[in-house]
Amino acid sequence: MFKVSSLLRFPRVFRYAAYACVAVFVAVALAMGIVSQLLPVVERHPQQVADWLSVRAGQPVRFDTLSTSWTQRGPLLRLQGVRIGPQGKVGIGQVEVLVAMYTGLLPGHSLIELRLRGMALTVHRDSAGRWSVYGLPRDVGGDPLEVLRRFGELQVIGGRLSVDAPSSGVSTTLSQINLRVRVAGDRLRVGVHGWLDSARAPVTGIVDFDRVSGDGDVYVDTLPNQLASWSSLLAGVMRGVHLRDGAGHVRVWAQLHRHHVEQVTVQGDLQGVRFEGVRLAGQTVVPRVFWPQLQVLVRWQRQGDGWRVVAPRLRMGESGRLQKLDGVVVEGGSFYTVSAPNAVDAGAVMAVLALGDWLAPDLRTWLLRARPQLRVAGLHVSKQADGWFWVAGRVEQLGFLPVADAPGLSGVRGTLEGDAQGAVLTLDSDASVHLDWPSGFGRRHEIHLAGRIVGWRQGDGWKVATPALRVQAADYGANLRGGLWFEGHGTLPRISLAVQLDDVAVPVAKRFWVRSKMSRELIDWLNAALVNGSTSGGFALIEGELKDWPFNNHDGYFEAAGRIHGGVMRFQSEWPVLEKLDADIAFIGNGFSIKGRGELAGVPQVQLEAGIEDFEKGDLYVRAHVQSDATRLLGLLRRSPLHQHDADTLDSVSASGPASVSFDMHLPLRHEQGADYGHFGGEVSLENVNYIDRRWNLAFENVRGPVRYSSDGFSAEGLHVLHQGLEGRLSVRVGDAVDDPAQIFQARLSAAVNVKSLLRHAPQMDWLLPYVNGISQWRIGVDLAKSVPDAHRVLGHLTLDSDLVGTALNLPAPLDKGSGRVLPAHINVALPMEQGDIALALGKLVAARVRHRDGAGVGVRVVMGSDNVREAPLEHGLVVIGHSTSLDAIDWVRLVRGGSAVSSDLPLRLIDLQVDSLLLLGGMFPNTRFQLRPVHQGVAVVVDGPALSGQLNIPESIDGTVTGSLGVLHWQAAQAPSVKVSGAVQSAMADVDPASIPSLAFEVEDARFGQVKLGRVGLRTRRLSDGMQVDQLQTNSPSQRLSMFATWRGKGEAASIRLSARVDSRDLGELAQAIGYGEQLRGGEGQIQLSAGWNGSPVGFQLPSLSGDLKVNARNGQLLELKPGAGRVLGLLSVTQLPRRLMLDFRDLFSKGLAFNRFYGEVHFGDGKAHTDRLKIEGPAVNIAIRGQSDLSTQTFDQIVDVNPKSGNLLTVVGAVAGGPVGAAVGAAANMVLGKSLGAIGSKTYHVSGSWNDPKVQVMNLDSRQRDKPSNSKSEN
Repeated sequence: MFKVSSLLRFPRVFRYAAYACVAVFVAVALAMGIVSQLLPVVERHPQQVADWLSVRAGQPVRFDTLSTSWTQRGPLLRLQGVRIGPQGKVGIGQVEVLVAMYTGLLPGHSLIELRLRGMALTVHRDSAGRWSVYGLPRDVGGDPLEVLRRFGELQVIGGRLSVDAPSSGVSTTLSQINLRVRVAGDRLRVGVHGWLDSARAPVTGIVDFDRVSGDGDVYVDTLPNQLASWSSLLAGVMRGVHLRDGAGHVRVWAQLHRHHVEQVTVQGDLQGVRFEGVRLAGQTVVPRVFWPQLQVLVRWQRQGDGWRVVAPRLRMGESGRLQKLDGVVVEGGSFYTVSAPNAVDAGAVMAVLALGDWLAPDLRTWLLRARPQLRVAGLHVSKQADGWFWVAGRVEQLGFLPVADAPGLSGVRGTLEGDAQGAVLTLDSDASVHLDWPSGFGRRHEIHLAGRIVGWRQGDGWKVATPALRVQAADYGANLRGGLWFEGHGTLPRISLAVQLDDVAVPVAKRFWVRSKMSRELIDWLNAALVNGSTSGGFALIEGELKDWPFNNHDGYFEAAGRIHGGVMRFQSEWPVLEKLDADIAFIGNGFSIKGRGELAGVPQVQLEAGIEDFEKGDLYVRAHVQSDATRLLGLLRRSPLHQHDADTLDSVSASGPASVSFDMHLPLRHEQGADYGHFGGEVSLENVNYIDRRWNLAFENVRGPVRYSSDGFSAEGLHVLHQGLEGRLSVRVGDAVDDPAQIFQARLSAAVNVKSLLRHAPQMDWLLPYVNGISQWRIGVDLAKSVPDAHRVLGHLTLDSDLVGTALNLPAPLDKGSGRVLPAHINVALPMEQGDIALALGKLVAARVRHRDGAGVGVRVVMGSDNVREAPLEHGLVVIGHSTSLDAIDWVRLVRGGSAVSSDLPLRLIDLQVDSLLLLGGMFPNTRFQLRPVHQGVAVVVDGPALSGQLNIPESIDGTVTGSLGVLHWQAAQAPSVKVSGAVQSAMADVDPASIPSLAFEVEDARFGQVKLGRVGLRTRRLSDGMQVDQLQTNSPSQRLSMFATWRGKGEAASIRLSARVDSRDLGELAQAIGYGEQLRGGEGQIQLSAGWNGSPVGFQLPSLSGDLKVNARNGQLLELKPGAGRVLGLLSVTQLPRRLMLDFRDLFSKGLAFNRFYGEVHFGDGKAHTDRLKIEGPAVNIAIRGQSDLSTQTFDQIVDVNPKSGNLLTVVGAVAGGPVGAAVGAAANMVLGKSLGAIGSKTYHVSGSWNDPKVQVMNLDSRQRDKPSNSKSEN
């Protein structure tokens, strides 16, 4: 308890103290008043001020002007143009000197304050770590702080501060600073506000430092500020990393001991921190790192000869997902350690490290793009200065994103141990590792890794490998051995890896395509191709520099192989899948191959070889071979792309029998402009295959040969086939295999074919079936057009060619043909038959054009003597025009008359032909126009020619009578010398069927038979069941009259003729000449009666076949001398040889023949011989009798001729025989000249033998029985 007296004493103390203060204040006020009054005096004495300042500064101080003023703190001196130094070398500019009369009296305060404006200061750190300040006034060679001590307090207003620490990489300038420096003895105190950016809040710094001991404290506070303004301060430290954005509060504490930094503590809480790094070469984008939040509490402390960094809190990233490095301790010096008792995340730090240029560009690029994530628990790193190194820790998270063609990885866990020479990462097998390789595998792989990954130094680089690594995924597994060698040259590593694969499903391979090395088309093809199946025995080997991958130049090796079981593959979307595949598959280098066998569209045991030689080019090849039945192979082709080229063909055919197929496909999987779009092809080898085409109703047996096919079509050349038991050759071409680019399908068949079977394929031609027969070699072709825009146009053509040898045509002449005769035939059928025409040509003999339309019937136009028909046929009916060398009128009439196939299905419209030789009634009529037109119940025939003209009416029924009237009928036989008839015509005439000749009843105004002028002729015939009968044939002319009755039965070789005729002639020589024997008889008259017959047609008359009797009764004529063999009828009697023998060597005098008064007798024909016993010639001077025979087959004589003269003078007789009085006179003259009597010559008998062309005449002397030497008629002539 205080005493009262004590309380009483306190007011007195206060009172005395108050008095003292008042006295002091009054004294100060008086002093200030005095000083303020003295300031003008100071302005007037600047030299004294300069001297005072020089003493304070310790060196000369000069200035230009001096001004003074009074402030609330005391007097202020303003100096302009201040210069310091012996010669004023250092220019300071404006300086203010303040005398702080109030505060300067307080303890710890300076009485004088020196203010500098616009001063530039530099703080420098040397290599030894010592800091120096430049720009302050100092003694020469002295300490600038000592100058400041003498002045009191230094203030720098609006100055500039440069910080230069080369060893730390710091070099920056604060554009504006406000600085207060106070030196009190050994103690230095500094306070500063600095701006790097005048628009931002300043940084506050405080320094309290003992100049002698070198101990002190430093404190820096950024205040809430924008960090971008301090980027230049950090640029040197962070090697090009710039702080571009961010805000927050950062405080730094530092302790100095003996002029060295002993401890630094940094505390900060920043938001929106954005770092910007150094642009990579060739890149336009500047790399950046953004941290939404950064929390820092880090302490650095010197420890003996080393140092120690502790980070109790170091976190960066997004709120709630901050990457933590809390608890990290780093110790350095001669021994370095890094330890982290807690799990630390290093991803953010690595991201910032990648911004600077202290790492290799490739590594920086990878770090920036891969954004590696690393979280390690229990990390401990130790390193000694001599190189010893040890690291250990628990990797809880290791991952990085895929970059370019490099894969990404995440989820790796394990235990890490290592030293300076190597490290081992023992993986956690239960960790789910994700392999992400978009440019490689595409989809992420979730796998489990079990084993160890070892890294060790080798040469200048490192090797990372595994002695045994198990990779297990949900659907595949593998064991790996080997690794990578980073050689330290800045290039991609070298890989040496061996992989053993578990049994796996084939579709799993789709997850391992390296997309950066394979085209999109290739990957799509592989994904579609591998449908199902399993693989076993899989392995992979890789050796080489990764920069050379995929080792196309043999600078490395890659192989992955296995065996497929029960595989299903689809090589092309349009082809059926290959099933039950057992094959070896191998990926070697930049390609793959597969070889084995499977089942394709039901075809078993298909041997397969396929692959891609270069994935970059993407060219797929497939080769296959199979032996199977043609039925299965045809089913395969129907399901192939070939079906698109000719679906109609493949759907219409069937086949059976053994066959083998080879297949070769080239399919580029890159669809570039102008590139090849691929092709496929192969060969089908047929062995005795049976083939049926329902479109054409064709069937082939034992088909043998190759069929080649491709993506553009197929072809079969020269297939051996059997058609209806006959051999042939078949060729088929489809698509681009055709010879003509305008066609899409071509077929050629060369085979012996029955002509009837051909006609049955064309209903338009079935009217010809009754007239053709036989088998010939045919060349058949089918051509179908590639594109036909008009639906009514012709789609193609069917052509048939043959020489028709083996085929008989039973048509009227000249269209008739025997089977052995060659006649070129060409048929062109427009397809489809319902829309086109059929063109037919038989050489130059005839051409036809046939048209068939549904509901309109068949129309045919025939042009004789041509090989083409220009005009279109009628809608329905037959038209025949043109020119023919020969034509059988009766057969043509029969062909078109009612009851035939032609008339019922193909009615006649017109026949109009110009015929060189018209055949009618066994005769021929040259240059005749032959016309047939249908009339009511018959056909009208009009003929117009020099030998035949007129009109006939032919009834429909064969039992009707042909009536008509002819103006001219000059009948010529085929064998008449003046008529030239081809063998074909004669053959046609010989084959005339007389039963087909209807009954005839017509009159002829001018008729001739050969050269015989018959005049007016009436003809009446009757049709018999097997021939025809001439009931009446009568002629009437001035010199000749004929009446005849005849029958003609049978045709061809079975034909026979019987006739009875009588000729009454007034000029037998004329008659003989008319029938072709004008050189044998002159003049005469009489009768000739013939009752005979022969086997054959009228034009087939041959003397050896003649049988019957000929009676001759002629008078007053003359037999003429003929050349040997000239006579046939008289020659066979040897009569023509008599004048020769009688005239002997006087043939020039007696060459006029033998005159007769009467010539009569009979000749009997039979058995190929002509017999006579009573043929006599009675002449004016001689009588001749002939007996014997003549062989009509061998044409030889065997006759006896008796010559009996009527007087002794033979020459006179001979002259009379030779020619009357003139001849007799010549004979008498010859008798006198020769001087030899001929009167003794008497009757002679001659024997005639030898051939008709070279007879031998021997004279037989009846008186002396002495025979003359035989003489040859040729030698006598």
